[in-house]
Amino acid sequence: MNEEFNYYDKAPRNYGACFKEGCASADNCLRALVGRDVSQSAQKLMVVNPHLANAAGEADCSFYVSGERIRIAFGFENALNLVPLGKAKEARSALIKLFTKRIYYKLLGGEVPINTKRQAQIASVLNSYGATSPIEFDRYEMCGKWR
Repeated sequence: MNEEFNYYDKAPRNYGACFKEGCASADNCLRALVGRDVSQSAQKLMVVNPHLANAAGEADCSFYVSGERIRIAFGFENALNLVPLGKAKEARSALIKLFTKRIYYKLLGGEVPINTKRQAQIASVLNSYGATSPIEFDRYEMCGKWR
């Protein structure tokens, strides 16, 4: 995976960036990676207090967040089409019961990301109504594990 990845662009709004000088974990801390990738056009930033951040890094800093990237899914209209026609209505009802109607439609259409837990839940429901494994979502993006 050598594609260009900008942590600042992918970070949630108001995610606290870190600019602690000499931090031992700067290369693998999500907050430091966001700080490293801040664009010059950003006028205001949310930052962690560098006086409270610990330069020892991962082991001793309460602000440390692993820079590990995870695969987030968006949308599952194509996967829903794998459910046999006679069971599709039941599958939709089961998913709406699991997430609520509003959230179901946002997840279905790809308006909001589907985290790994929800991906597993959706796949399980679709499989139980006859969709074949593996369940593939409409699109995927790599992003930080923002917590």
